[in-house]
Amino acid sequence: LAQRLSAANIQWYPLHYKVSGAQFVQKVRNLFLLLCRALRFSRAYKIRVVVGFLSMAGAYASALRALGFDRSVIVNFEPHSQYMKEMGVWREGSVKYRVVRFFERRQVMSAAALIAPATAVKELVLRMGTKARVHLQGVTIDVESNLRQPEARERYRSAMGLTDKVVITYVGKFNGIYYSEAEYMGFMERTCTADPRIHHLVVTFPEHVAAFQHLPMYPQLKDRITF
Repeated sequence: LAQRLSAANIQWYPLHYKVSGAQFVQKVRNLFLLLCRALRFSRAYKIRVVVGFLSMAGAYASALRALGFDRSVIVNFEPHSQYMKEMGVWREGSVKYRVVRFFERRQVMSAAALIAPATAVKELVLRMGTKARVHLQGVTIDVESNLRQPEARERYRSAMGLTDKVVITYVGKFNGIYYSEAEYMGFMERTCTADPRIHHLVVTFPEHVAAFQHLPMYPQLKDRITF
């Protein structure tokens, strides 16, 4: 892969990030590495444009914009601070909320172009007074190709032994801004107690599966969970 990227004149510097542990320290470290590497890479070019995908990379892009990059483009901007406040995870006066909110506004106001993934996000950034060219590009699925297929549903349920079960599916990762394995295990325990027909299907990474299997409640629920 590195050779193919190099042949396409792309220099790749992956930054490591874990969803657990010291989040703030990791973000500061990655911001420092990003600024150093990006400035070193771009100093030979007269025109420099930075593209940020999602809000965290958009915050990094706004920092580079202030350090001499000509333009920034934000792809799939999302008001993460507002989500966290509305879900009750962050208080409006908390440091996390204020810092993230500051960088969200900064990237919106300094961008030359911004792609909004939903109508509500487009309306939000326009209300903020941005001078960027704002484009709406909905993030969704191909509805026609993803319509429910009754035959496939029955085939997969039969193969997994879930023909007569009420299946609750979780797809994604855990910890960080998401529920922990222990919290979700508590949810599974309550739902399984409430209805004997319920079975949980969890699609996640191997390290999360291992964490579930080490929880005290796992032995009594293992027959009600499929990974």
